[in-house]
Parts: sequence; structure tokens; C-alpha cells
Amino acid sequence: MGQAQQARIEALEAELRQRDREIIDLKADLGDTHAMYAWMRDHIADMHAMTDDWLAMDDHDAGLRGEHADLLEQHRQLVAEANRLRRAVGSSRPTGRPLAASAKQQADVVKRRKAGESLRAIAAATGLSVRSVRTVVAKAAGTDAASRKAKEARKVEFTRQRVAAFRARKKARDALPKRVEELRKTGAKLLKQAKGLG
Repeated sequence: MGQAQQARIEALEAELRQRDREIIDLKADLGDTHAMYAWMRDHIADMHAMTDDWLAMDDHDAGLRGEHADLLEQHRQLVAEANRLRRAVGSSRPTGRPLAASAKQQADVVKRRKAGESLRAIAAATGLSVRSVRTVVAKAAGTDAASRKAKEARKVEFTRQRVAAFRARKKARDALPKRVEELRKTGAKLLKQAKGLG
């Protein structure tokens, strides 16, 4: 054998060793690909199971959403009343005409009422009318007309906030089936693409 043939043989052997290393690397990559494919398959199967459970739960909750629809209808009916109350409470001046009693007289009336005196006795002692004494006592207890209107307006506002929160949840919930279906389609595409790798 000549030197040229020996060099050619060595070059071919080096090329074979390089190809063997490349084959080992490709086999390692293929093993990683198979592991990723198995993980994706398991993940998509879990996602399908979870969405099936969610859809079954969603069917069960349909009756509850009907109950909330009644709440929405009640809200629509209360909107006009709420706006009227908001205008009445939102103004800076109190409802009704001003009390005929000074701040000192009002404090005296409240003190006497807490001591157990009757409305007529308080009126006689302070020089106020029984009606004024009754209004001062009601105002202190929070049961006068202005306080009742303010409480009613707060209740309506609370209901309005609850309805707004429900609408936001309902909008998100109504969008979920479409999102779930998109996830399922994406998962099916990924599985189809991954099968080509195996």
C-alpha cells in the first residue's frame, strides 16, 4: 500500500468516526424529542380532562346564572330610582327645611331623651315644639327622613356595584367556552405536529 492510499484510508476512518459522533448526537436529540412529545401529549390530555370537567360544571351552574339574570333585571328597574336618590343625596344641602333648634338645643334634647324624658316633657323644658323634638331625636338615632334616604341610596349603590361585578364575571365566563375550544384546537395541532417528529 502506498502512502496516498494510507492517507485516504485514515481520512475515511476519521470521517466515519465524525459521522458516528453525529449519529450519537442525533439519537440523543431524538430521545429529547420523544420525551418532549410524551410531555406534550400528557399535558394536552390533562388539559382536555380539565376542560371536560369545567364544561360539566358549567352546565351544572347554568341555573345559578339564571338567578343572577333576575338580579340584572332588578338592577335595570332600580336604575331610575337610584338616579333620583343619587341626585337627592348628592346635593350639598340637607333634605327638608332646617331645624328650628340650635346646636346647643339639639344636644340638650338628645341628653334629656337618653335620660328617659318623654318628648312632651323635653318640648316643654326646651321651648321647642314636639315635632321639632321628635325630629332632633330621630336625627340623632339616624331614623329621620334624610338619614333614611341616604341609607336607601347607599343600598342602591351597593346593589349597583354588585351588579357591575356580576356583569364583569358573566362576560368573562361567557368567553370561556370559546377560549377552551381554541385551546383544544391548538393542542390537537401540536399533537399532530409532534407525531411527525416521532
